[in-house]
Amino acid sequence: MKQINFLSFLLICLIFVSSVYGFVLIELNNELISMDIKNVSVKKVFKLLEKKTGIQVFNKAILPDKKISIKFKNLNVEEGIKRLMQVSGIINYVIVYKTPKVIDKLFLLKKAPDVKQTKEPEITVSFEGKKGSINQLIKSISKKNPELAEKIKKELEERKPEPLED
Repeated sequence: MKQINFLSFLLICLIFVSSVYGFVLIELNNELISMDIKNVSVKKVFKLLEKKTGIQVFNKAILPDKKISIKFKNLNVEEGIKRLMQVSGIINYVIVYKTPKVIDKLFLLKKAPDVKQTKEPEITVSFEGKKGSINQLIKSISKKNPELAEKIKKELEERKPEPLED
């Protein structure tokens, strides 16, 4: 009887602690990602994302100061990142791939202050390059954030990727 009461007390304490301090579970299995995040700051989530997945996140200073909750299981990593971005309120970002299916870097972009957006834009740089070349995408980014465009350009020059078709 005492053991059951102690276990009940311990369970109630764990529920209280997770509701007050939040709960984060990020798992990467092969090319699938799962997240179970409850009431955790966006900044902490992205820090843990880097740690658990190896994806480097740049320009974290623009992350909003708010807490989020999101839950999904076994999505491809790109779809999981897109959902996390939507919940976090980040609508402009660049995904850089190490291979066609493995994300290497995530560049967060500031929202343009004077632009009224009807649809949430995103820029995805991949080896598939279905729309435009890397240079065209960098040119588009440089209009909103020249510093970030330079960082991306330098990173891509260091890796010397194959050129994409226009």
